[in-house]
Amino acid sequence: MNLTLKEIYKIFNKRVNCEKDRLINGISIDTRTLKKGDVFFAIKGENTDGHNFIKDAFEKGAILCVAQKNYNEKTVVVKDTKTALLKLASYYLNKFKNIRVFAITGSNGKTTTKEILYKILSKKFKEEYILKNPKSFNNIIGIPLTIFGLNNKHKILILEVGMNRLGEIKQIMSMIKIDVAVITNIGLAHIGLLKSKKNIARAKSEIFYGLKNGGVAVLNRDDEYYNFLLKQAKEIVTKPKIISFGMRDDADLKISDINSNNKYIIFNLKIKNQSVNIKTRLLGRHNVFNIAAATLVSYYSGVKLQGVKKVVENFKIKNMMRMEKKYIGGITIIKDCYNANPDSFKTALQFLKENKFKNIVAVAGDMYELGKFAKKFHNDIGGLFSSIELKRLILTGKYSDYYTNGFFKAGGNKKIVKIFDKKQKISRYLQTVLEKGDTLFIKGSRKNKLEEILDDLKFISKRR
Repeated sequence: MNLTLKEIYKIFNKRVNCEKDRLINGISIDTRTLKKGDVFFAIKGENTDGHNFIKDAFEKGAILCVAQKNYNEKTVVVKDTKTALLKLASYYLNKFKNIRVFAITGSNGKTTTKEILYKILSKKFKEEYILKNPKSFNNIIGIPLTIFGLNNKHKILILEVGMNRLGEIKQIMSMIKIDVAVITNIGLAHIGLLKSKKNIARAKSEIFYGLKNGGVAVLNRDDEYYNFLLKQAKEIVTKPKIISFGMRDDADLKISDINSNNKYIIFNLKIKNQSVNIKTRLLGRHNVFNIAAATLVSYYSGVKLQGVKKVVENFKIKNMMRMEKKYIGGITIIKDCYNANPDSFKTALQFLKENKFKNIVAVAGDMYELGKFAKKFHNDIGGLFSSIELKRLILTGKYSDYYTNGFFKAGGNKKIVKIFDKKQKISRYLQTVLEKGDTLFIKGSRKNKLEEILDDLKFISKRR
């Protein structure tokens, strides 16, 4: 890693009795993965406090510790270690003068858009020249850790940026300067924390605080908050270049002719004098917009639409738990266990309805971070379940009764509903009801861990 102890002391304006010109090996926040020569940041989290592991860090070979309290002469004391981590990442990023930085936020589609963009640009520039967040390292801790992975080979950095509150993205982006800012959409995720959709839009628009003067803002032209985001970009950034994607005629990248079945989606993308039909196995119309966002960024990075087509048509979501489909023992399994909010639930149910899936055995878990809106939105989604061809509706979680209220009110069949308090009970019940030709649909928030229902697939494979 191209960073010395001397630089770290200078950044935090501290004097510590160590080998000042020594190159550090890396940055660590976890003693389980810490390597000799690392600098350890003692981060206080929800469940653990890194300050309790400072002794362990030094025993494992840490050459310096950044903490909120003094431990020994090799400790740099700061007011807040998370802010310090971000400050160091900002300094480190600035060492790479020729790198282009793309940042992606939005209520839905951030990770998928990031992964598609990475694949498209990797085809043009090669993977070793591009760095992206691993998994969903998209917060004040994950983004700095991603940046510390930069080396002199990298030409492009792709950052997914998430948030749970107003001011969170601003705190990050005020320290991280970017060339392109993408907002996929404004939805209902985190509405319980931010209280209104307008506040969600305001929070997402904070990404513009990192956009360089004259930088590119990529917006969803079909989004109801497009004009608000446009205004925010112009107020926060000096002379931004605004480009958009969507189905509206005035979008820079125009989406049209969307057709789908239960295997793939075909649609057209057009920009200036280029037009291309794309066929993707990514499920749901929402993924057309994710592809379009990634395509627009790629186009302005020198990739022609035909180049996008070749990549997207072979793109597969691996281990992302987002609308993942597989066939086992004559049963279609659609697993969407990474995230659940009213928007993503509506999109998933719309997909099942449009593509005429039959004999659906649906397993639904709670949607979180809805606050005072929890009852309303679980009722609403429960009502939407009545619009698809259900064989069984299996519910789990504290909001199950709200789902059932909405389902019954919309005319749903009470006889097909089952509520369970444990995932193991759901697995045992599925063994008794699943048959060849059925569709098993599973969706819930990450905290539900509903993918565990499928850990043992023997009961399905026996039905081959």
